[in-house]
Amino acid sequence: MTENNVNIDFIGIMNLLRYLLAEGHITEEERSCISARIANNTGANIIVLNR
Repeated sequence: MTENNVNIDFIGIMNLLRYLLAEGHITEEERSCISARIANNTGANIIVLNR
């Protein structure tokens, strides 16, 4: 997979995690751990700032 596709996929996953957090299905700590693990496993290298 190309670097751009990995980063685009990662942004989509981050959006899903934000939705799950807003709905109360996961905690902030879980969101942080999941996103770090996915970034590491996929090689995503984009910086995503929390709102």
